[in-house]
Formats: sequence, structure tokens, C-alpha cells
Amino acid sequence: MSVCAKLIRYRQSTCQGVSGGIAKIYVFDPEDFNFTQAAPVSGVIQPYTAISATSGTPKIYEIKFQRNEAEYSFDQSSKGGYYTLYKHKVTATVPDISMRTVQWNTLIDLAGECCGIGLIIVLNSGRIIVMGEKYVNTTELPIPFFCYQDGSKASSGKKFDDENSNTVSLNGEYNRALIEFTGGTSALTTFVDTAS
Repeated sequence: MSVCAKLIRYRQSTCQGVSGGIAKIYVFDPEDFNFTQAAPVSGVIQPYTAISATSGTPKIYEIKFQRNEAEYSFDQSSKGGYYTLYKHKVTATVPDISMRTVQWNTLIDLAGECCGIGLIIVLNSGRIIVMGEKYVNTTELPIPFFCYQDGSKASSGKKFDDENSNTVSLNGEYNRALIEFTGGTSALTTFVDTAS
């Protein structure tokens, strides 16, 4: 069986429901974490199975957003089948335009400008995907996977019952789809900041 036949066969769908939407979004500094991944099997990329600190005791921070108001999407393009680009995007509606929002946006802009940000996205289906990682199996990725804020919007609304919110837009361009993390949310709790 050829590699192409194996890969096409690999994506056979199971007959079961799949929930949409995002349950949680975590942001982290890509310099601080390493993801463990097994070697490809018959050319098929394997998921991340563990997360560890590169040094010290770094933290992962949860982005609190309005329920049912967060989405992950990507656009894929290819030139002649040889050059592939994935444009990844996470949007989340964060309630209240305030100084906390201003400070958070400013810091995310700075982080994205100098070293990029990392995201761990927990989908309502229970799957977890990683965006913007830098280290895999203690080796720096050969091509930088920068994530940054771009296209965020805010509105005070016009009336008392209008939404007063900031829709955060976090983006990253890379040469592949996002990789799933199968270590479970319990592997993340060691690093999640609970003080904020």
C-alpha cells in the first residue's frame, strides 16, 4: 500500500456525534514548555502525550471568555501541492472594556511581537489542541510557529442591554494543522495559575 493510500485510509470517519465549540483556552510562553511526541508511525504524525517545564516553575493562564463565544478555525492553502500554509485563528469574546482589558491586550501584543504566544485549546468534544509551541522532545521546532494578536475588536454597545465586550483574535501561520494533546487536562493542572 502506498503512502498516499495509507494517509487517505487513515481519515475514515467513525459514526458518532462530535460536539462543537471551545470549553477552555489557556495561554502560555512558548519558551517555558516542552511537549513530548512519539515518532511518526507509517508516515502518520502522532499526538503530543505529555507537557513539561523547560526550567523553573512556569505558569499557564486561562483566558476567561463568555460561554459559547469562542471558536477555533483555520484556512489551508497550497501552491502546486508543494508549499502548504495554514492560517490558524482563535477568537473569544471577553466581557467588559476596562483597564484590565487594555493591559491584557498590550501584554499579548508585546509577547506576540518579541517571542510569540502559545495556546492550549480544550474543545467541547474533549479534544485538546496546541498552537504556537516552540519545543518538542526538548528540541526547538525548525520553523518558528509564532502566534500573535491580530484583528481584535471591541464595542461598548449603544444601549444598556447591548454587549460591552472585546473580541480577542489570536492568529498563527504554520505549515501544518494543529497537533492534538492526549495527555488530558490533568497534565495541565500542575501548571495552571489559580491565583488570577
